[in-house]
Amino acid sequence: RAAEMRAQTDELTGLWNRRALERVMQVVQSAECVLGLLDLDHFKKLNDSFGHTAGDAMLRHVARVLRATLREQDLAARAGGEEFALWLPATSLTTGREVAERVRAAIAGSRLYWAGADLSISCSLGLAGKPETTTQAASGNDTVLNVGDIDATATALSGSASVAIVTNGLTAALSQSTARTDATAIHGGDGNDTITHHGTA
Repeated sequence: RAAEMRAQTDELTGLWNRRALERVMQVVQSAECVLGLLDLDHFKKLNDSFGHTAGDAMLRHVARVLRATLREQDLAARAGGEEFALWLPATSLTTGREVAERVRAAIAGSRLYWAGADLSISCSLGLAGKPETTTQAASGNDTVLNVGDIDATATALSGSASVAIVTNGLTAALSQSTARTDATAIHGGDGNDTITHHGTA
């Protein structure tokens, strides 16, 4: 049992890893569900300015914010690097957008006190919702969402401090390398630097 938990957990953040998330998504998709990809804005700048240890501390900090902000039914996972995935079962795209905006605001409004520094970071999120933004697969079966469907959207949004919706009917057959995503930003940032050093504690 312990070995199974380790295999599905991200060691750094304690969240589920991408493989575990995708396995859960395969078995618990409902008529309505939302998948979000969250990218930390200008994360490389944090690593370059304060070192990778600070970057790791920020990833753990964001994981704590996600646990505190998401609903009981929701699931957060580390998708890789500075990306996190949010799985919102039994959720409409409208509600998912509201949840994503709460997450965005919570991360932007939080502070990490690390080695005498007061740090903050913003994030950008791309969302896909079933059935709103998916099309039926060529096989005729109900379309399912997968993490690869919106990776490109999260990457394109990186640095925008916004939440956006995938709007071109991605299907499970599309991969990150071939998917062409169109996104509509619905909530912008305030134009401030997305990684802020607020002075010493």
